[in-house]
Amino acid sequence: MKINLPYVDAVGQVERTADFWALSAGTGLIEVVDVSYKKLVETFGLPERRDADKSQLMWVVLTPEGVATIYDYGVSIENLDELRNWHIGGHNTKVAGLIKAALDIA
Repeated sequence: MKINLPYVDAVGQVERTADFWALSAGTGLIEVVDVSYKKLVETFGLPERRDADKSQLMWVVLTPEGVATIYDYGVSIENLDELRNWHIGGHNTKVAGLIKAALDIA
């Protein structure tokens, strides 16, 4: 299945591109960040909804350092406005810095 994925360049600028959802396979937790759902949507668009045990929302983002994922984990998503802890995953730890740059967070 093809979906539109955000692409974050080396200086944190976000563009849209197309690729496969399967790119997220095998990514692992790198960092947890404090950011609002609203800011994530403004930056990366709406997330994909998943039917998983501990995660229901995920963004898959392409970066110069590889694929990054941003997702909820082990929390209720009844009120997205209150959800602040988001997990950044990937195959390369450098993707976390690019995601944080795109979100304008330290």
